[in-house]
Amino acid sequence: MDTAFVIGLGKEFFATAFLIVAPIVLVGLTVGMIVTVFQAVTQLNEATLNFAPRILASAIAIIILGPWMLQKINTFTHQILYNIPLYIK
Repeated sequence: MDTAFVIGLGKEFFATAFLIVAPIVLVGLTVGMIVTVFQAVTQLNEATLNFAPRILASAIAIIILGPWMLQKINTFTHQILYNIPLYIK
């Protein structure tokens, strides 16, 4: 195991983590922006009005995208575990 391998493995890990987390963050950001614009237009300043829809939208995104995210995690883990003999020199 040399430093280039460890850096490459870390890069692959962070790319996979970003790919898994990005859709949920984008859904939460989009819903938050929509609710914020709604609050600005109607002049409602309720903190839970911004928080609750974001949590609900994130939960729905996790339910819809859950199988895809689990497949990505499973593929990454399988690749790491399958190649352990190649990593040891």
